[in-house]
Amino acid sequence: IEVMVSAGGLGRVAREAEETVYFCVLEILEQARIAGASASSVTIADSGPDLVVRLDIAGAIPAVDLATTTDRIDAVGGTITVEQRRDGQTTITAAILAS
Repeated sequence: IEVMVSAGGLGRVAREAEETVYFCVLEILEQARIAGASASSVTIADSGPDLVVRLDIAGAIPAVDLATTTDRIDAVGGTITVEQRRDGQTTITAAILAS
């Protein structure tokens, strides 16, 4: 699966935040690949006190299991949302405290 990553202008954040983002992105991309997604873009941005990660995944991926990712995000007090659009695109957005 083709992946484009955008994370310009970010400085270092807390180690726990970096690890959470890394493993969540890794897990979601692997689940998307298994489900047959054709491409994905990952955007990581600083939004005030939060680090926001957005994955836009091409291809309907109803079989993606986000239990581990959700547990990981919950463990650091973050939030995660999933939007499956009619155009076949799935957007997963997570926000966690950066410090």
